Amino acid sequence: MKSPRQIFIVDDHPMIRLGLRKLFEDTGRYHVAGEATSAPHALRDLERVPCDGVVMDLLLGGAWRTTLISEIRDRRPRLPIVLYSTLDRTTFDHGTLTADAIAFVHKSNSPKRLLRALDGLFPGSDGDTDPIPRFEALTPRERSVFALLGEGMDKHDIAQALNISVKTVETYRETMKGKLGVSSVARLVRLAVQTKLKK
Repeated sequence: MKSPRQIFIVDDHPMIRLGLRKLFEDTGRYHVAGEATSAPHALRDLERVPCDGVVMDLLLGGAWRTTLISEIRDRRPRLPIVLYSTLDRTTFDHGTLTADAIAFVHKSNSPKRLLRALDGLFPGSDGDTDPIPRFEALTPRERSVFALLGEGMDKHDIAQALNISVKTVETYRETMKGKLGVSSVARLVRLAVQTKLKK
């Protein structure tokens, strides 16, 4: 059995941190290596606490800590980050979400969606591997769906964003699974997140 991935949580609400700890550790795939309630606290502890990824909010202590992601990136350039916030994704500039924050999950979303975003950051997290994907086989519409999967959207969000039906999104997902050589929607989502990470 693989050792759990070590996750660092940055959030100023005790109940949120407690809930995230239980959610992550109940899976057996993750262990909470540390917690921080402020930007200075997070930057200090991330210098000394070994971790594989960060789940964080940027609204800390009533203040908007817009530089925290870039400051973490300066210290740990390849550290995966999930931005977990009550603020809408439109609040964040596009560059932050595509280049720095890796994945965005709204706090109103289900725990499964947060876990899906987190799982997507770690290749082979279920101990298996997939063939090398052939992205050139995707149609422009499939690429749009794939990109939104990489942003952490579920099928309902994608349907609304692209003005198509949920059934159509499901059809695109199934088609992309075949073209990209992945065996499940979970693996497709993980590949989408990883692909966005590399851009």
